[in-house]
Amino acid sequence: MATTRLFFWTLDLDALKRTALYYGRWWRNQLITFLPAAWQKHWALADDTLYLYLHAEDHAAQIDLQGTRRSLDLTSSQSLLHDYQHTVQAHYPHARLSVVLPKSLVLSKTLYLPAAARENLAQVMAFELERQSPFPADQVCYGYRILDKRTASGKLHLRLSLLPKSVQERLLKPFAEAGLHPLTVVCPHDPAIDLTPAWAQQAKRKGGAHRGLLFGALLLGLLGAIVLTPIWQMRALVIELQSYEQGLRRQAVAVSDLQMRKEQLDSTLHHLAARRPMDGFVSQHLEELAQLLPDEVWLQSLRITATALELQGLADNATRLIEILDASVLFDGVSFRAPVTRDHTTGMERFQINIQRRTPAP
Repeated sequence: MATTRLFFWTLDLDALKRTALYYGRWWRNQLITFLPAAWQKHWALADDTLYLYLHAEDHAAQIDLQGTRRSLDLTSSQSLLHDYQHTVQAHYPHARLSVVLPKSLVLSKTLYLPAAARENLAQVMAFELERQSPFPADQVCYGYRILDKRTASGKLHLRLSLLPKSVQERLLKPFAEAGLHPLTVVCPHDPAIDLTPAWAQQAKRKGGAHRGLLFGALLLGLLGAIVLTPIWQMRALVIELQSYEQGLRRQAVAVSDLQMRKEQLDSTLHHLAARRPMDGFVSQHLEELAQLLPDEVWLQSLRITATALELQGLADNATRLIEILDASVLFDGVSFRAPVTRDHTTGMERFQINIQRRTPAP
């Protein structure tokens, strides 16, 4: 396990590497979800690690395929390759292989070291190996993992796992001869402890380089899509805004026409109010009407009869006009002549009101 010191912190490089790989694979799988389903199945990136459990006594192993254990013959590299191709590659052509060593052949021990040992943990573990192992240090392969950085006694809590190199070579010899390079060789007591031999690590790095190139090409394509997507979205937004602007212009023209008509009707209304009609009271009714109608009401037509006034126009709240007009002492029986409707151009309420004229008090 490699460590380094940065200012006041001691960094566990192996832990950082595992964390980076975990999030890298997660991010890769998220990117692959943008591909068509057929491509996703071809790449087999949803869950692409298969675990192969070795037996200590017989030359056999078991592999876990979606909850089902299948046996592989390790008598020779040819038999292993044959079983692996027919059992695994036929159904999982891009799966990665992780070998789990037998429990009976791996020694595992819990250690407590001074907290200061964390700064040079690799050197300290190499020294401790001579004392903790019944085998010479140059004849074993080992790995360790920090279980707790701070215990009640202030010491570093670790788990050490090791096995003789000769045993490891014997167990993994069929894989090397068959050209099957495991992604990892892990300890059965703690899968986080990596006991992968050097030849498998070199093959993993070579395979990782090719996958890195493919993933890099995929990432560049995705970045290109990310760059271009806002441009297309902006273009669609501009088109939508232009359409909205044209609609506003049409509404503005309609509003201008209605304003002109309102001004014409107001002029006519004041002209009629200035004339004395035959019965002598119409001018008073028209003057009362002009004073009561709110400024936001657009009067489109006015019909005067001997006993009534008939109004037609647009208002924000047509019902409120009934209350306003009915409060006048000169008007009686104020009511709608037709149902109130909504004008689609202006959004205002279109009304038709009938008013009975009262004779003013002397």
